Amino acid sequence: MRLTRAVDGLGKTAKITMAWALAVVGFLALAVVVDAQKKGQAPSSQRGTAEFRCNFSLPGCTTGDKILGDGSNYPGIGAAETGDGAHLNSNREMWLGGGSGGYELQLDFSAPAGTVPCQGTGTCRLPDLLVLIDQENLEFQSNVLGLTDESQSTPNGFLDIPITPMSTTWRSRLKISFGDPLGWSLLWGLNFNTIDYAGATNVNVTRTDSCTWVFEPAPLLDRGGLSSYGSIGKGKSTRTDEGLYDMPFRITFRVPTLCV
Repeated sequence: MRLTRAVDGLGKTAKITMAWALAVVGFLALAVVVDAQKKGQAPSSQRGTAEFRCNFSLPGCTTGDKILGDGSNYPGIGAAETGDGAHLNSNREMWLGGGSGGYELQLDFSAPAGTVPCQGTGTCRLPDLLVLIDQENLEFQSNVLGLTDESQSTPNGFLDIPITPMSTTWRSRLKISFGDPLGWSLLWGLNFNTIDYAGATNVNVTRTDSCTWVFEPAPLLDRGGLSSYGSIGKGKSTRTDEGLYDMPFRITFRVPTLCV
């Protein structure tokens, strides 16, 4: 209201000058947007969904999955890295957030693949073989790798996997991070990648159409490495390797805005 009265009090020449000034500002703003698009700057994250093959609320999973969802499809809320649920982040990778009283997840560590390193030294910190993540922070982060070179990330993440009639399977790193179930100052990581844990592997990711990708470890071949970092009580912050685990699962990740 105050701006309208001020404009009404101006002379004709002043009104024309102000109109031109506003037009110039609008043109410059548009130019900035167009320039950013031409430079190929990554857009913000896009909300998606993530459906787990098995969920812990329905007993009787016949595939023996060790990573189980809560029965929802984890619809994205907010934005990647700060929100909850499934998102395609600005790097074109899957990010899934949960815990903290929101989405839940259950991890079953009853199938170690070989000797657990910390058992020999009595330093294991895993409180139970069956871990329910409900109040702790939870994050999934993917990192799609090149078709012929698993040591290099692809520049455009999921979007670099081509769409073909028979579907296309590449490899991806997948890291699952969560807070300590007992409230200690520990950050846990279940790493499906060859960098963060010796002996761990990457997992398969298959693109089935323009907007859907499926994560699944190769049976009896792929495994994740579990580690914790931090301290219990007033102790020094250290990393403890808690072993390699066979962790069957399947996650179907979908981004509706990319469907054609």
